[in-house]
Amino acid sequence: MRVSGSEEKKVQIVMRINKLRVQDLPDLATRRTELTRHRPNLTRRK
Repeated sequence: MRVSGSEEKKVQIVMRINKLRVQDLPDLATRRTELTRHRPNLTRRK
């Protein structure tokens, strides 16, 4: 299957975004725990 240049660029961008997202996950997790630490009622709503 042949991939055009624009499609290849799209794939590279998506991969880059996914990489960034993976790197941000621990940061988001710590941020969430900080929020719940200050406001315990947030965990109860789940």
